[in-house]
Amino acid sequence: MKPLIITIASILMLSSCNSTINKKIDIATAKEDIETLKAKYKNDYTEADFEFLTKSMAGNILKKAFSGENLDEKIKLDKTYKDILEESKAKRLEYETKLGEYNLEVERFKTIIKAGITDRRVDGKYEYEKELGLYILFENKGEKDIKAVKGHFEVYDLFDNFIRRLSLEQTELIKAKSKVNAGFVWTVGYNEDMKKIAYQDLTNLNFIWFPEIIIYADGTKDTAPALPEK
Repeated sequence: MKPLIITIASILMLSSCNSTINKKIDIATAKEDIETLKAKYKNDYTEADFEFLTKSMAGNILKKAFSGENLDEKIKLDKTYKDILEESKAKRLEYETKLGEYNLEVERFKTIIKAGITDRRVDGKYEYEKELGLYILFENKGEKDIKAVKGHFEVYDLFDNFIRRLSLEQTELIKAKSKVNAGFVWTVGYNEDMKKIAYQDLTNLNFIWFPEIIIYADGTKDTAPALPEK
């Protein structure tokens, strides 16, 4: 008898959850409904999906308020919880697909021209005139000569905390399958982020290279992909 009671209870609980997700949103019970749905459908929807749900509910309430509806009355929305959660999930999955394609294209682009820090110097007698010099080795891995490249380094510390972006433009010809070492200068002055890059041990800094625009000697151009919008 006991297993039968447990089975019946499970069926009733499942039925209740299914009933909740398929009902039209009722603001009066929304808090309890969402808590129930989060527990039941945690493997189907992410926290971002439920955040989208609450924002959609808030937006609908504001619309009703601006349209002159009496908010003292019981508010029910036209969509079900599942409608909005599925809408969010579809958008999220579409974005994740685009982001995956973007990351693949970025990696492809980065393999054309590689760059890394080979040395560093700091010049200037007084603090306000201090300058950071970085020597950068560029390697053209492609099949065509590169006339110029525009890009940037993102600099992180040992704990992967972002410090600063360093932008640069390299205009010295880099022949196909060859390397060029070039120097670049940035002002340090009183900037605390630049001081970290200038004075911390280089082994404690991580410079990540992002090429943005590659201009080839034959006049053609290659541009890095844009990050997809959510």
